[in-house]
Amino acid sequence: MTTKSKSFFTEIIKNEENLHDLENFCLAFDKEKLNSYIFPKRIESIYRKLGFKADKIKNIAFLTFGGFFYVLFALMDILMINDIYLFAWKLRFFILSPLIAISIFIIYKSKKVLTMDIAIIFCLLTGISLILLMVNASEYFLAPQYHSGIFLICIAGLLIFNISLFGKLIFSFLTMITTLVFFCFNQNLEFYSKFNILCVLASLTAVALVSAIEKEMRARRAFIHFLSREITTLNLEKKTKFLGILSNQDELTGLANRRFLKKHLQRLYAQTGNGIFPVSVLFADLDNFKSYNDNYGHDAGDICLKKTAEILKKYTNRKFDLASRWGGEEFLVVLPFTTSSEAFQIAERIRTGIENLNIENKFSNISDKVTISIGIAFSDSFESDLDKIIAEADQALYAAKNSGKNKVIPA
Repeated sequence: MTTKSKSFFTEIIKNEENLHDLENFCLAFDKEKLNSYIFPKRIESIYRKLGFKADKIKNIAFLTFGGFFYVLFALMDILMINDIYLFAWKLRFFILSPLIAISIFIIYKSKKVLTMDIAIIFCLLTGISLILLMVNASEYFLAPQYHSGIFLICIAGLLIFNISLFGKLIFSFLTMITTLVFFCFNQNLEFYSKFNILCVLASLTAVALVSAIEKEMRARRAFIHFLSREITTLNLEKKTKFLGILSNQDELTGLANRRFLKKHLQRLYAQTGNGIFPVSVLFADLDNFKSYNDNYGHDAGDICLKKTAEILKKYTNRKFDLASRWGGEEFLVVLPFTTSSEAFQIAERIRTGIENLNIENKFSNISDKVTISIGIAFSDSFESDLDKIIAEADQALYAAKNSGKNKVIPA
């Protein structure tokens, strides 16, 4: 499969509904060893879209090449059908040539496989019909040799042009019917000659069809196996991504964890080059959360932590801001490029936001709802020891707790 095929598959299987259908089908095909190569409607549609643009280009090239030789055979008309060569030229130049040009335009503009199939089949059948018409109209003794042109067009339609298997079956049937109908009106050929030509055409069609069917089956098997690998790869990527999120993110709140916080700060230091920029740290802790958790239950405690995280995310949405869950009911917020006064304003918004959630806490000794205390530390240079800044923020938090809670205290 080509890179374009891979990108096509990637786009298709991004759709969860398509992915589910395709995965189930591939599993059924592998486990049950399905012999049927008729796909369900949705999967058949996806299969048909695969390589459609490439097929269009190939078919246009084949049709142009074939049309050129069909017209070039006008030189043979003088030798093979000497008595009606001018009539044959009219058929070649004024009927088939414009039809080929129209068919190429239709194929180029087509957005569906069916449209392309119809244009090609109609063009090929017209070529066959014109050959039969020339043979019927000519009484020259070499005219019957032109039936070999039908064989060439039949082989081209079944083995060279990229049309659907159903289209090839229809083309084979219509070729036989068209030939049979023209033979009914041909008075220049003996019955045995007609019968012989029909038998050869039928045999040639059967052999070419078997080859076309085998080719189609191989293509469908390749589609299934490649698709199965693509789905496996996609699922692996999803799991890897999920594990990556788990390793960097607190599962309950969706905030960064300590590990990602360190990565974030290292990346920030590398981006700035020297780390000389102001940074503020907020150390926050929900007041009386243990009593809340013990009395309202762990489920209520988890909901409270999630809502707290939402408030933290709301007020730390600048490019380099990062809110993390430090552990339990403790949260650490790093605010690069933020002065102490700006950090104080952000901390106050967070404190007020938590209070305005109006989460009931009858077991608090300072309020009838959940509140938060925040300590702030500031450094004018990131080159300073971050652990020291965090320790200062922790001391400020301790001071906020000891001075009545539900407060913002700078270091």
